[in-house]
Amino acid sequence: MTRKKYNILRRIREFDYSEFRRGFKEELITHLNTFNKDKILMRIDDTIESIILAIITANTVDRRIISLIYFPHGYKSRITRYLHRLSSYLDTTLITIDPSTIVSSLESYVKGLVNIAKGELYDDVIGLILRKYADEEGYFILGEYTRTSWMLGGFNEGYIKSVDYLPLSRVYYSQLRYIARELRSMPLIRKARNNSMIEKLLKRLKITDEVVDGVIYGIEHGYTDHEISVELDIDENAVFEIRRLVNDNYLRRNRPLAMY
Repeated sequence: MTRKKYNILRRIREFDYSEFRRGFKEELITHLNTFNKDKILMRIDDTIESIILAIITANTVDRRIISLIYFPHGYKSRITRYLHRLSSYLDTTLITIDPSTIVSSLESYVKGLVNIAKGELYDDVIGLILRKYADEEGYFILGEYTRTSWMLGGFNEGYIKSVDYLPLSRVYYSQLRYIARELRSMPLIRKARNNSMIEKLLKRLKITDEVVDGVIYGIEHGYTDHEISVELDIDENAVFEIRRLVNDNYLRRNRPLAMY
């Protein structure tokens, strides 16, 4: 590994968990006070971002104010059992809502959409339900997206408009491993599912998640494609592909309703 390559990846590897946790707690409390809320709600699923956010939140603030909410889509009893074990371990409340059961029979067309919806459309529906539930019950909503997902556009706009705060938005995806190590909850985290959008990107470009984060770091700090490819010893076409994703999603990241 060249000195230059070490320097650019060192920025990703120099993750200070103590500093992150201190900032996480301070900012979360500030946001709760700003929004005048005393309860936290977060959507829970079996993804590694979601699981890690739930665990670190439970280890940072009073667990009695945290509620996890799960929206099952289809028959996924394994995930439901897993999330019940997680909630029990964290001593938090788990709320399970089947979206198809809360749509009025008078809205049969909408109900049909909920039942068949996949991907973006399904998350749009979930975002609406999540926001309505939180407003009625007085919750502050946390979202699980990391900086990597945020920069690459791996998020749903309908869902993100419903979220009040993204605590992991400054954490690169590959840095989640450092948080997981510090949380000492590996049996739970090992069962978590990787981010499918990032996994597909890694497979297509034949690079690691740490290298993807190194490319994003380089883009954010004014490196050229050539400089990044040389320092990370990767094909310049891979850098171009990641930069294209970052640029294509600039407007989505910066629309007023998606700010947090």
